[in-house]
Amino acid sequence: MFNIFLRAITFFLLLIRGRYWHTSGKKAKEEKPSLKKTRSFQSYGGWLSTYILEGLIFLQLAGIITLFPFKNVWVEVLGFLLVVMGLTISIVARKELDTNWSHAADYEIKKNHTLIKTGIYHFIRHPIYFGLALSWIGAEMVAGSYLYVSFFALFIAFYIQGKREEKNFLRSHFGAEYKEYMKKTKMLIPFIL
Repeated sequence: MFNIFLRAITFFLLLIRGRYWHTSGKKAKEEKPSLKKTRSFQSYGGWLSTYILEGLIFLQLAGIITLFPFKNVWVEVLGFLLVVMGLTISIVARKELDTNWSHAADYEIKKNHTLIKTGIYHFIRHPIYFGLALSWIGAEMVAGSYLYVSFFALFIAFYIQGKREEKNFLRSHFGAEYKEYMKKTKMLIPFIL
């Protein structure tokens, strides 16, 4: 019964983040349209991967499927704490970006694009990726799926994505300011990476 409760709350919290993502993304597009946008096969793959991953998580949380199941209440509780922490980090980071946000797969430079270096961005350059990885790993733990172990690979995927963003447009758009920012911050995991 406790597991069902954790699954339901986790499902609901992920839906709230999804709704916030949609609403704030729409606002960002309206207030700061794109000046430069690069769409590639990779960007479509990024969108598709995100939808498939979240769809799998939602199906498992709903109890429709469970891949590689386990039963351990302590792992599930730890997973829920990771979900809460990851959601908090990703939403706070997204709020701090405000209208500067764009979907990572799109490689956009926006009208009046500014470099955010305050709040959570004072410590890491890609906190949304960090928060997403924590929340997705945690959700798999809540769902009681050993797939959560493989989800640690998200940190590698997000590291590669962050490097591409920095190379393809952040360093060229913000120049020396971004290079100095890189020297003072970690990329993905506070105080570590």
